[in-house]
Amino acid sequence: MLLWILLFGGLGLVAAMGVTILAMRRADRRARKTLLRQLGLDAETIDVLMMRKGDMRSVVSVIRHQRASGARPYRDPSDLANRAPPFQK
Repeated sequence: MLLWILLFGGLGLVAAMGVTILAMRRADRRARKTLLRQLGLDAETIDVLMMRKGDMRSVVSVIRHQRASGARPYRDPSDLANRAPPFQK
């Protein structure tokens, strides 16, 4: 009897951990999208940056450098997708 209780308790704990991990991933994705929207990027650029899954500090620093240098921000998603990533490790 105790074995069954421990088994179901353990399975419940594993299921709760899985749900928590999924919720954390969704929250992280939502936070990244909100940050990129607040930086004034258009929807296509946000989608490309979200697909690349880069470090957000690097993404923000690239955007800041582009704005500081007066460079034209990415408007064509294919241009960004085909370009070599400037912030990968």
